[in-house]
Amino acid sequence: MKIQCNECKSVFKSSRIKIRKKKITDKIIQYYYTCPKCKYKYVISYEDDEIRENIKRIKELDREAINITDNNDIVNIMKKRNNLKNRNIEKSNQYMIIFKED
Repeated sequence: MKIQCNECKSVFKSSRIKIRKKKITDKIIQYYYTCPKCKYKYVISYEDDEIRENIKRIKELDREAINITDNNDIVNIMKKRNNLKNRNIEKSNQYMIIFKED
């Protein structure tokens, strides 16, 4: 997949992106990458204790779903999984606003 930098308009392959982590506070980590040409920083997401726990629970639900044959049970697991995923997105977006870089 190709990506175009919003700053320098350089086009590069997504395989050239290196995801980096930055500790924002004791409990919050920022994930980002930089444009290989101009080094413009693109923040991808944030992670805290709740988000990490939700990720673990999502993985557990995925493993649990493999062995389920009842459609109602699968639907319930998918609802739980989607709720956790949406909560993670919501929290990460809140951090995007709080830690916005100009």
